[in-house]
Amino acid sequence: MQFKHKLVSLFGGEEFIFAIPCSDGSVVTDIAERIRELLANKNIYVENASIKVTVSIGIYKSDIDSISLEDAIKFADKALYKAKNTGRNKVVNYADVFAGAAGN
Repeated sequence: MQFKHKLVSLFGGEEFIFAIPCSDGSVVTDIAERIRELLANKNIYVENASIKVTVSIGIYKSDIDSISLEDAIKFADKALYKAKNTGRNKVVNYADVFAGAAGN
């Protein structure tokens, strides 16, 4: 799947932001799940040792005009920490966990 416009940026020490213009939240969840699976199934070699890497992903879907970028990042971060605190190596969508809680 290709998107004409997208943004990937390092955000903090080990966090990245992916901004993907897409009206279908399930497409974004599918992309995140594919990234998670690819990393989980990849062996990384460091100094003759193989290590496994996992990723926790938090998703927040929003209409660009309905919320500030700062709030969108805050909500995605809440979903990310829910993923980390409930077992790691998973994708959590803000809407699935905090439904109706926008602004919290």
